[in-house]
Amino acid sequence: MIKIVGNDIYRGGEKLGWLEENDIYGEDGGKLGYYSGDDIYNSSGAKIGYFEGTHLKTTSGRTVSFEELRRHVLGTASDIARAAVYLLFGE
Repeated sequence: MIKIVGNDIYRGGEKLGWLEENDIYGEDGGKLGYYSGDDIYNSSGAKIGYFEGTHLKTTSGRTVSFEELRRHVLGTASDIARAAVYLLFGE
């Protein structure tokens, strides 16, 4: 399970990275990706996911409900920020 505390991203008490506006960074300082509107992109700018109704759809064909997403990524971040963290750091 991943937890977003403020702008920091943790798993099992270990800091994985942070959120900065719409960008997601890894602990090493490298930009992993970003989100814009209902779309999520990797660091190269390739679209890796998007919202459709109440689901996150990945470009690889996976569908994740908001309910499942909220179980895997805790915190007060927006659903799109949670989805980006979910895709970029894994479940």
